[in-house]
Parts: sequence; structure tokens; C-alpha cells
Amino acid sequence: MDHKTIQDKLFLLADGELPENERQAIVSHLDDCGECAGLILQWRKVQETLGPASLPEPSEVFVFTVLDRLEPRRRPEPILNPRRLAAWLLPRLSLGLTALLISLMLIRPQVVIATESLLLARSPEGDSWEFSPESPDVGLLFGQPRDTP
Repeated sequence: MDHKTIQDKLFLLADGELPENERQAIVSHLDDCGECAGLILQWRKVQETLGPASLPEPSEVFVFTVLDRLEPRRRPEPILNPRRLAAWLLPRLSLGLTALLISLMLIRPQVVIATESLLLARSPEGDSWEFSPESPDVGLLFGQPRDTP
């Protein structure tokens, strides 16, 4: 450290506010430099003359004045806030419902008929095609006779 930097830190040394490595460097400088040693002695005499600094006790009026000027603190939102609950719950419910519907579709057997099979299937002579909203009888589409009760 240079001489000017050490002089700036002499007061910190006297107050005991320096880290150990800096304190050792300044103490070794004080052994060699009479000017800095004189400054530190003068500062210690001033400290002895003034005595230890004590903090005044705050009066009740001061405390209440400061507290009145402070902004009131906002209360934290409750954990079960309806908006937060809805924001958390709705996506999870929709994901769960989607997973349930997909699993039900996979479990339920469905007959899949290729379009080529329908077009190339032989229909019995004389049968006519009828359109109805009901599900087609797959057996008839492939020329198998109907089970009659």
C-alpha cells in the first residue's frame, strides 16, 4: 500500500474496523513511518479525551413519530386466495381430464374399417345401400349373413 492509502485507513485502524491482513500491513508501516505513527497517537489522544461514544436512548415521542411516518405494511395475501387457487387448480384439472379422456379412448375397443375395404367389399346382389345415422353392421359390409333371431 502507498503512504496516502495508509493515511486514509489510520482512523479505521484506531477504531478497530480493519480486516486482519490490512491491519498487519499498516502496523508494520507505523514502525517505519514517524508521520503516520504521530497521526495515530494524536487520534488516540482525541478518543481518550472525548471518551467512549454512547448512543442516546430514543424517546417514546421520537419512536411514535417515526412509526407514524412509515407506510403501513401490506398484509401478505392468504395462501388460499381464490385467484391463486384458480390459477393453480384449473390447468391441473384440465390436464387430468384430458389424460382421463385419452385413457378412456384407448381402453374402449373401436372397430376401425379402412376406406379401401369398404370400397372393394363385395356386396350381395340385390342389396341396396341405405344411409342411416346408426352404426353400420360390419358383417353386412363384408358379405356375411345377418344373424336373425
